[in-house]
Amino acid sequence: MRLLGGTFMSGYYVKICFFLLVSLLLVSPLYANTKLSMLNKMAPEFKLESGAEEEITLEQIKSNVILLIYETRDVLEKNRSAKKALNSLFANDENLVNIRRLAIVDATKANIFTRPVWRSNFRDKSQEEGITIYGDWDGKMAESYNVQRDESNFILIDKSGVIRFYEYGAIQEQKIKELVSLIQRLAKEHNQ
Repeated sequence: MRLLGGTFMSGYYVKICFFLLVSLLLVSPLYANTKLSMLNKMAPEFKLESGAEEEITLEQIKSNVILLIYETRDVLEKNRSAKKALNSLFANDENLVNIRRLAIVDATKANIFTRPVWRSNFRDKSQEEGITIYGDWDGKMAESYNVQRDESNFILIDKSGVIRFYEYGAIQEQKIKELVSLIQRLAKEHNQ
């Protein structure tokens, strides 16, 4: 029994510790690409194109506070209440005129034959929503910003280019309030 308890058990614990260590090493890279890895970091460069073929880059607007809402076509309605709250905020607060809002749709599924249809839909939806909708046509922005595919992604960048807010999925009311408060604070700092 002593032999079983001494040798077997210590070998058993070594195997468990080894398994846990290997598991941690394999799983940790998956968590490195989450929103926590993006917060308080410099925003990566991006290049987007609207349905009217107008290009916009981070370089062009980087001295502004920027709100990015990145989605796929399948989840455009997922955070409708959050987007309505933000639209109302921007429509009613004149202090927010210097904040850039970019609505971005993952357009990597468009091909040479369907791209004109996508562009037309972007133009129509831009008019309907009252905000220009841009396409991430090559998926580079999704990759560099670690956006969650098939989710709504809300990213706020301050005027110095640092990501200050990053949430994805169904945005709860408390997070919407947090985002609104942060937008107002950054706008006030920007206007001073």
